[in-house]
Amino acid sequence: MVIANLISADTCEKYYYKLLVEHCKEFLGKNKRLLEKGIGNVIESDSNTVKHAIMRMKTGKAAGPGDIPMELINSGSQKLLEIITILLNKIINGEKVPEKRKVAIITSIHKKGDKRKCENYGGISATSTFSRIYG
Repeated sequence: MVIANLISADTCEKYYYKLLVEHCKEFLGKNKRLLEKGIGNVIESDSNTVKHAIMRMKTGKAAGPGDIPMELINSGSQKLLEIITILLNKIINGEKVPEKRKVAIITSIHKKGDKRKCENYGGISATSTFSRIYG
């Protein structure tokens, strides 16, 4: 991928890696460390809370990885809501998030200045619909 034929894909990849991974290391694995130390209680959401959160989410947005639009989840059955609630409770309480749900599609948009510098671009990320529900 080349942005405006001026920046190589390798340059962009290194820039975003540094921005999104190296600068955020302090946040990685925080939940796991708290649970290992026995800090915190089990948190449990009920299906009404999850339904309310789903209903408040914007529709008409890119579905992201997985291609499941929010409109499909909004119109889902009570059984779907119960399954989503179970999954969210597991994740909130430290279960491993599936790797597929950690993926985001990042698109760069030029904001200002020299188009040959990565720092003059802003990133927009599309995450999976399910990952947007649990935050």
